[in-house]
Amino acid sequence: MVTKNRAQIRPRRDDVSLDGLSFLLADVQDNLGNFLTAFLTIQGWPSSRIGAAIAAGGLGAVLAHFIAGGAGALFTPILAAISHHTAGARGYIARMGRNESFNHLGNASSGFVMSLLGRMMGPVAPLWGVGGLAAVSLLLVGGFSKRADAPSEQSRDAASLRQTLRAICTLLSEARLAVFLATYLLFNVANGAVVPLMIERYAFFHLGDPASVTAICIVVAQITMAPVALFVGKKAPQWPRKPLFVFALALQPVRDGLVILSADWPTLVLVQILDGLSSGIILVLFYVILSDIASGSGRRNLLIGLGLALGTIGALLSNLAGGGLASGYGFNTTFVVLGLTGAAVACLFAWGMPETHSPASEGA
Repeated sequence: MVTKNRAQIRPRRDDVSLDGLSFLLADVQDNLGNFLTAFLTIQGWPSSRIGAAIAAGGLGAVLAHFIAGGAGALFTPILAAISHHTAGARGYIARMGRNESFNHLGNASSGFVMSLLGRMMGPVAPLWGVGGLAAVSLLLVGGFSKRADAPSEQSRDAASLRQTLRAICTLLSEARLAVFLATYLLFNVANGAVVPLMIERYAFFHLGDPASVTAICIVVAQITMAPVALFVGKKAPQWPRKPLFVFALALQPVRDGLVILSADWPTLVLVQILDGLSSGIILVLFYVILSDIASGSGRRNLLIGLGLALGTIGALLSNLAGGGLASGYGFNTTFVVLGLTGAAVACLFAWGMPETHSPASEGA
């Protein structure tokens, strides 16, 4: 009986740590760019320079995601690996949905708290607050059981750079992986600059405090994403992937069309609700589809790291191009370009990507 109780306690410890890290690390990774946009807008920076500043922050993340995918370390890839160790193959998708749900709840909470800090202590306060959350996250790492840190059978293979590069080349030769990675890259190109540009345009028309609209955008989107991600994570093992993913991709150009109609906050709330619905689906199915493709190969974390790196590159390019377009041709033209890109991405996936769901992939 004692042995059984200990076996039950360990997964609970791991669940608590995964929930906490997903909640806190979301704020470290995801919110900094939006608060930085608000701060630089207040300082009078032009769109092109703001886009370049945000993009610069993604350069280091690109390399980190490649390393994380191969070596099983750092933020999202390590949380994915721990989730698979602790939840097992059958519980992995639901666990990743729960991770994403806590991720979005963390973003919503920090958006609200950072907005209050900004009002009370000035626009620099949210940037300090985001850094402080990283320190708190370190405490949660100590809560993992030994099971969470157990090496997988593929750890030795992943440690070799030559073998990792060879595995990447082999996997990229598969057509469905190439289509999916191209889709994810281009989706981030179309989507990455939307919220920063909305915040800039809101400030440009003097409609209110940029820090406040940043908090509204974050909180509304993340509160929407949290239940969506949890629901999709629970249902994804039984559902086909493709129709739901196409639906989520198709919402992105709809958002851009609504942004063009109005720059005021009521429209931005609707836009962010759609963002929450779209991103809540995409961020969970990202892991699901890559798990389907990696089934039997033992390269799940490698594909996750590769996909995250390409997503970061897409967001980097989006902010660079979006800032330049907004400075040269105006906000509406930029949103038209982003919307057309998003529509093309949805068509690419709908026509070029086969369904990956199969009974065999559920236990991968």
